Amino acid sequence: MRRGLRLRAPAKINLTLEVLNRRPDGYHEVATVMQTIDFGDVVTVEPASEITLEVSGPAAAGVPAEPEQDLAYRAAKRLAFWLKEPRGARICLEKHVPAGMGLGGGSSDAAAVLRGLNLLWGLDRDAASLARSAAELGSDVPFFVYGGTALCRGRGEVVDGLVDAAETVLTLFLPPKTIADKTAAMYASLDKSDFSAGVATRGLVDDVVMRRPVLDGWNVFDRRADVFGEEVAAAMEACRLAGFDVHLAGSGPAFFALRPRADLPDREAALMDYLGFQVREFRFLSRAEALKVEEL
Repeated sequence: MRRGLRLRAPAKINLTLEVLNRRPDGYHEVATVMQTIDFGDVVTVEPASEITLEVSGPAAAGVPAEPEQDLAYRAAKRLAFWLKEPRGARICLEKHVPAGMGLGGGSSDAAAVLRGLNLLWGLDRDAASLARSAAELGSDVPFFVYGGTALCRGRGEVVDGLVDAAETVLTLFLPPKTIADKTAAMYASLDKSDFSAGVATRGLVDDVVMRRPVLDGWNVFDRRADVFGEEVAAAMEACRLAGFDVHLAGSGPAFFALRPRADLPDREAALMDYLGFQVREFRFLSRAEALKVEEL
């Protein structure tokens, strides 16, 4: 039996995010290209008689106090339930990705747990099988089963893995706070004028497949950034006026530019500091890097 495994649980950005329509089931039909980045959590899974969860790290405060409310813990319990037999594991989350920023930290943790327990418990399930299970946990979880660069459709759970996007450096802006139920608030802010035909996403897919540089993104929620308050909208507008094109990460409020941090003008850097934003540089993470697993 394996002694334990350490897995990467990377954050993501949405290079594009388009809403095509509102579905009869109440969800929105989306077309989005998602990309893992080299910012994330660390997940370890070890043999144990029962499923337990331990959390540490600088972003640990964003994890629910009750394990049953945490997506990673629920992923383990759900996988054991699907097997219809008792299984155990000690799960440790080292949290670096702040919750509620649109970076998919909780979903990535859940996918890492599924991937880790698939190996630890010797289940031998392939990515497609794990992704189907992951879809029951949340719309973003299947993407993190694949990692790298992917086209996601449906409500986000239908994943078509793409070749790795060309190596790219990005600057990530993390505001000091988010709002409760912000994803629901962002979708509720949309009307029919925000719906599109997926043209931006198809163009980005072509760029990725042809190994062309990814120079810019597109996000339907960019025009709704004022939902987060004046600070986020003002910070994004200041960056744009300085020629530093930015887009929300998923439903925000974190946002990014596909440029190095050094390109951010001093005046805008000072504004970000004044508003309490963290400004950090990362890079795209390939599928192989995103799915890295180490033996303990």
